[in-house]
Amino acid sequence: MYFCDICNTAFDTPILRLIRNTDGEHIWSEPQHLCPICATAECFNPADLCQCGTWKPKGDILCSSCRASLRSRFTAFVGELTAEEEDQLDAWLDGDTITNRGKWT
Repeated sequence: MYFCDICNTAFDTPILRLIRNTDGEHIWSEPQHLCPICATAECFNPADLCQCGTWKPKGDILCSSCRASLRSRFTAFVGELTAEEEDQLDAWLDGDTITNRGKWT
């Protein structure tokens, strides 16, 4: 599967189009791969499934919908913190990751 960066659509196989080139003396064809949805050339990458079951670019951890949901939930959580709680959270995260939260004291 592939994921187009332009139309944000997943597809099985790009369209192959041969582009005719000439330099005055010689004529040759070069292959060009297109998104079958928007016909944009070479603007797609391998895709895989997000945890929610929708396709996303392979290098992304979450799809755009899951990222938006996470951002919204996190923003709502952080919006309820006191100034002191924000300072503590900042201190825990300074040079650390959320994954290591079990080691925070």
